[in-house]
Amino acid sequence: MPETYPAHRVLSMTANMPRTISVAVPTRNRAASLICCIGSILRNDCPELLEILVIANPDDKATLEFCMELAKTQPKIRLELSEPACRNISKNHALEKARGEYVYFLDDDIILPHGNLKALLDMIDKHPAAAALGGPNITPVNSPNNLQQAIGAVLLQPFATFMTRARYVPAPKEFRASENSLQSCNLCLRKSVLERWPRPFEPTMFSGEETLLLYRMKKAGLELYSSPTLYVEHHRRSTFFSFCRQIFLCGAGRAQMSRLEHGSFQPIFAIPSLFLIYLLALAAALPLRAASPLLWPLYAYAGMLFLSELTRPLNPKISSFSALKLTVSLHLCYGAGFLAGLAADKRSCGIKR
Repeated sequence: MPETYPAHRVLSMTANMPRTISVAVPTRNRAASLICCIGSILRNDCPELLEILVIANPDDKATLEFCMELAKTQPKIRLELSEPACRNISKNHALEKARGEYVYFLDDDIILPHGNLKALLDMIDKHPAAAALGGPNITPVNSPNNLQQAIGAVLLQPFATFMTRARYVPAPKEFRASENSLQSCNLCLRKSVLERWPRPFEPTMFSGEETLLLYRMKKAGLELYSSPTLYVEHHRRSTFFSFCRQIFLCGAGRAQMSRLEHGSFQPIFAIPSLFLIYLLALAAALPLRAASPLLWPLYAYAGMLFLSELTRPLNPKISSFSALKLTVSLHLCYGAGFLAGLAADKRSCGIKR
């Protein structure tokens, strides 16, 4: 039976530990985004922030030069090199090297709003037994192109993102979180309670390694919380292809997670795959009469799709065609990724995200 961590035990383990924070930013070949991210963190400086730990690859010359130059005037900047080019291994490396008791993970295309670190400290004080703290990642209102705004709008729709919608929309109030409501682009972990896992972030995962870790943490009795005050701004993918690829990898990661932890499987995550298989079977059966019962599931999907679009807040920058295309693409790419994740293992860290 897996070891569990009752709240009173976590409290006794950490009662005398300081509220020290290491902000960890894994990055690869995105120096321009990293510059904006680091700038927003520095504007949130507080005494409890020990360091800003940038995890980069040795071949990322622009990032290395930027960090070494900035460290001359900002002593809290610390550069760590990690190989190979794998986000999973970079995150484990950050946990190993971080000096703070709390390791706050951010993506390199995150902008930290003013007051974010104060909100994090408030959560730590309010939930001293918590092992993971986080909040939503919202789309910046000044996103550089309409596609990013459209992606952000689609992620807010319940029909598009189902149980993971809480990752993108601020809840009315703080709540006890699950693996479906937190994401590593805005996730603070208590380092001392992760010692039972030699590699907290599973290196073999295509994507969603933090989802698997959070599931295991919750399964072990650890407390996870999400708060609307601990939000960050997250730039979405700038091209349609990169968006589809991201969603495909999310589906593959979820399937891998279901294989590694059978108890984490929920039928709702297999629905996009079943719908994709249905569409392929339908294409093979064409032509069909409009009244054919075989088309009824397609009609039902189209009805829910258009109902979802009707409930989306109006935005002159986002056309209905764009939103509908992104929603359908999200479902089909996730379904294809889920099927791929059931059939394949990631045996190395050659996948770049």
